[in-house]
Amino acid sequence: MKQFFYGLRNTRLCLLLALVLLSVPCYTFAEQEVTLTQSEYKTLSKNLEELNTINKKQVDSIERLEMQLNVAKLSTNESKVALLEAKQLLEEQKEQLRASKEKLNLQEQKLTEQQISLEKANLYLEEQKEEIKKYKKNSQKHRFIEVLLLGGLAYKMFR
Repeated sequence: MKQFFYGLRNTRLCLLLALVLLSVPCYTFAEQEVTLTQSEYKTLSKNLEELNTINKKQVDSIERLEMQLNVAKLSTNESKVALLEAKQLLEEQKEQLRASKEKLNLQEQKLTEQQISLEKANLYLEEQKEEIKKYKKNSQKHRFIEVLLLGGLAYKMFR
């Protein structure tokens, strides 16, 4: 990145220098003639070639950076979309979890009610068993008394 800004600064300086050199002498070319030596011409030509080369390199760098920026923008947009989709999925899962929790609480409440009902039914069953035992005991006493009475009656009759 430093190289890019360094190159950009050099390009700006070169372009400014070229503008100054091209704009100022335009007025003076009409008024006076400039003669250059062979070495001055070669130096100016060499400098111009270097400026053109630097300019081309910087244009290429700018184009590469613009491409990288576009790729980064696309990547960022894709990441944003993926992040939004993930957020939406998390919200849906959160809602499903909340609904499941409500159902679980409802089932737990029903289970508690059924457990209380089962305990009541067990108590009632125990009471019924006790009643049956009492009835059987009373029934046996009554049979025993009936047998005694029948035995006494039979004894009196056959006697």
